[in-house]
Amino acid sequence: FANMYPNATNGTPWTITPAAGTISTTNYNITFNTANLTVSKLAITVTAQAQMITYGNAPNLAAGSGTVTVATLVTGDASAPALALAGGTTYTNGRPNATNGTPWSIVPSAGTISTSNYSVTLNNGALTVNQVGLTITASNASKNYGTLFTGTGFMTTGLVNGDGVASVTLNSTGAAVTATVAGSTYPIVPSAAVAATGTILANYSIS
Repeated sequence: FANMYPNATNGTPWTITPAAGTISTTNYNITFNTANLTVSKLAITVTAQAQMITYGNAPNLAAGSGTVTVATLVTGDASAPALALAGGTTYTNGRPNATNGTPWSIVPSAGTISTSNYSVTLNNGALTVNQVGLTITASNASKNYGTLFTGTGFMTTGLVNGDGVASVTLNSTGAAVTATVAGSTYPIVPSAAVAATGTILANYSIS
């Protein structure tokens, strides 16, 4: 047939042509009437599998075992669907695979599967993006007795995608001018982190 596979839909209806076979053409004047063979598409499903990643990592969009399920095709037919993320790979905060909006849709397509011979139902999968851990640590500091603590120093561990923390609030029981030398050392506790431009701290689990 036209696409090299038996009974392909491409060209349907095909003609069914009878022959005399073992009927004696000596004794019979035979009239042959053809019939039509209609080949309908075979219904299959292509389903993207659910995935779960942490912010800063990329999903696996290579179509294969573990990422997409394809119904059994006719022997010899190719099964190579494709995967993509709905809306592209950059989301509302300009960062790849943000938690803001999760779960995102993983959208399959037929790829090289012949849509001439198959009626393909495409089922989306869900991409869940979890927060990544971010540790904010206040920097050690010192002051003289009778002065206020006005430190602002801190360090971060765990930022990804070019994200940043602009500032944090630092509190200490030794911040007051009345804090004594005898009570030293005093803990410095960071809180209320402020995101740098373009950063959404909701993508992070902060400790």
